[in-house]
Amino acid sequence: SGSPVTSSGTLAVSGAGSTSQFVDGTGALQTFPTIVTEDRGTFSGTTGGANGQLTFSHSLGDEPQVVILTMDASSNQATYAAVISKSSTQITIVTPLRGTAVSGYYIVS
Repeated sequence: SGSPVTSSGTLAVSGAGSTSQFVDGTGALQTFPTIVTEDRGTFSGTTGGANGQLTFSHSLGDEPQVVILTMDASSNQATYAAVISKSSTQITIVTPLRGTAVSGYYIVS
């Protein structure tokens, strides 16, 4: 213990911590950050005639903290959508388009 290695041989090292930790540059144990999960895919459907809402499913398994979505132009008309509710399996959006077929892409995390 505390002796320099000056020749060939076996160097014994004992570790500390757990499998969810690592040794940082200062030699201190740190816990690995949580790995962010995500789901991505496409959605399509017809918005509600009275309210412009559309609900689609995702497979994240948890309620997303972040929802990013893009919508394709509909009838050569670019549009936007806002998320109004989300759960561990579904997202509901609202658009200014009423009773209109829409489609797009989403990423949830």
